[in-house]
Amino acid sequence: MYYLFKQKELTNVCAIITFFLREKLERKSQIRNNEKRGASRQHEWCSNNNSWMSKRIILFYKYVTLDDVSKRLEEQRCICTELQLTGRMRIATEGLNGSVCGTDEQLSSYRDFMESHGSFGGIQYKYSDAPMDSDPFADDFQIKICSEITSTGKMRNSMPTSLGGQGGIHLKPREFHQIVKQARDDPSIVVIDTRNHYETVVGTFENAIDPKIRNFAQFPGWIDANLDLIRGKKVAMFCTGGIRCEKASAFVNSLNVASEVYQLDGGIHSYLEEFSPDPKGIKTECTLKNRGIDEDKSECLYQGINFQFNRVRSDVLAGQGTSVDGYRQAKCIYCFKHWSHISDKAQCDICKDFVLVCDECMENLKPTVHTHFSNRVPQEPDGKKPVLCYEHQLLSDDWQIHMDRIALRPEMLKIQIETLQALLPHAQHNGRRTRNLTLQLERLEQLFLPLKDSVNCTQKPKSIPFVPAFAW
Repeated sequence: MYYLFKQKELTNVCAIITFFLREKLERKSQIRNNEKRGASRQHEWCSNNNSWMSKRIILFYKYVTLDDVSKRLEEQRCICTELQLTGRMRIATEGLNGSVCGTDEQLSSYRDFMESHGSFGGIQYKYSDAPMDSDPFADDFQIKICSEITSTGKMRNSMPTSLGGQGGIHLKPREFHQIVKQARDDPSIVVIDTRNHYETVVGTFENAIDPKIRNFAQFPGWIDANLDLIRGKKVAMFCTGGIRCEKASAFVNSLNVASEVYQLDGGIHSYLEEFSPDPKGIKTECTLKNRGIDEDKSECLYQGINFQFNRVRSDVLAGQGTSVDGYRQAKCIYCFKHWSHISDKAQCDICKDFVLVCDECMENLKPTVHTHFSNRVPQEPDGKKPVLCYEHQLLSDDWQIHMDRIALRPEMLKIQIETLQALLPHAQHNGRRTRNLTLQLERLEQLFLPLKDSVNCTQKPKSIPFVPAFAW
């Protein structure tokens, strides 16, 4: 009986949503047709007599207390199905985090629906163009109930301001721009990138500290290992769209170590909407009106490309700053030439991290099996081309071949060793991590031993990263 009741309730939800959509669409159809009549559409093409209309992606989140999460999930599933949107969403009692793709009209109808529901009103949506030749979500929509709308590990209980916590001070793009500029000459300001190392490798803010974390849940561990770096300082942090900084800033505030904690409101995406020298993929009518030509906005301090967690990855459609073609960290891990395109095909076989491999090197890789790790059972040949991140190249059985190819200088070897020695105490709770760090340390010391007398290096790592410094 309960099942039948719930099924009827969900059916009613879908019916209400369908009625809402039809009313909205009918009411606005005439207006939109008049507005768009005669307007040229970018990226239009025809094939087999079928017309493809340009699509866009919106990124959004909201921390808000939700009571009936299952009902909210079904509402989102119904509205997105009705509008034929694709995308990914996480919903929890603490709010909603999503990214969906559709035409301007579909996305406008979705936003109307969200605004009509009090819990999801006032959301800041970040727009970017979708690729012309494929759907960034593989023509699929998925939503799931989670304990958090983004995984935060130890920061789970660090509530953002909207949920009653003490998050960082939200700075608009122009305000954050000034903070980054001040950090050039003011050692009391620390700018921190809270994203994963495969995101920061293709772009970050000028002089920002890169923790080189593998996932966001490692961020509090990095803070614990680098407290002296932020002690008494003004900490300005940023991420892609702002969601990660909500809890990260609250966590840093809870330590009572930093003098002030700031976060970039709307993340890198919102900054590039205003400051990018070429905002073609992320521009909207609103942001174009806000973009000025005054002196404050004449210089973009974000270098490289923004990264998105969909098939756009590191395409310029996700937003670009300065030095896209010369960003020094973005290079192929095999031939070391500049390369900033992250592909789903280029993921480490062991840890699944994204790595930068140029098309030519990927073409030259030969299919093989996992015989380069003696502690792993060899797999049957599947035609897959092996890719290893720098860390797992050092952990592989043929590690010396990889290190000879990288040709680390004695000074760099010394820095790597000191970095790993500093990391070890913070990995004691993780046996596998401790073993991996110890093995890497032993191998680097083996390379360094015959060269140590020739080292003249006083350089110290600016901070203790979570992956070896040579990784990027």
